[in-house]
Amino acid sequence: MVEQKIRRLWLPIKFSQEWLECDTSTIDDISPSWFDRREILQSNSKEYQEFITELKREYAIETGIVERMYDLKKGFVESYISHNDINIPVPKLLSHLSDHLNAVDFVFDVVKENRNLTIDFVKELQSLVTRNQEYAEGRDQFGSRTKIDLRKGAFKIFENNPTREDGTKILYCSPDHVHAEMDNLISIYNDVENKNIHPLICALVSPCIHYN
Repeated sequence: MVEQKIRRLWLPIKFSQEWLECDTSTIDDISPSWFDRREILQSNSKEYQEFITELKREYAIETGIVERMYDLKKGFVESYISHNDINIPVPKLLSHLSDHLNAVDFVFDVVKENRNLTIDFVKELQSLVTRNQEYAEGRDQFGSRTKIDLRKGAFKIFENNPTREDGTKILYCSPDHVHAEMDNLISIYNDVENKNIHPLICALVSPCIHYN
């Protein structure tokens, strides 16, 4: 019998000195151009709003693709979407995209209001993203595909350790540790932000949420 390969993606969250040694020079060199361009865009409110709207749409689409909820090659308007461009029914796709766009709007509002990152924010964001998603795919004790009720605005209570096509089992954070790890992550993020650590490094802390 071939032993199953295991890959542990989750490790206890911590902020080490190595994070502070990240090279941010490339971003630092080009950021003045970004800020100059933003001022130019903001001077033309219509052009700026069109840019922000398109940016939000791209974020919304990529969210679902990254989470493997669907595969999409075009845009939001139903009449523009061919059945060859997606792998789920069009009405379902549009409902997911609408949820993701609402979630992106929520994030933009939080940033604009300069609100702190909190557990409640994370839970509310998850609820918005999954508003029209009732189930998550999983496997039962026999390895057969099954549907699991999706908890919204709450931490998971079941393991989510998917198996890749090559047979490798991916280990994420167990339910027993999620609450403590999320508290730790929020604490770390707010601490580095309050210490005025480079914004790029602060942003790198946030993706740790995904592995919980």
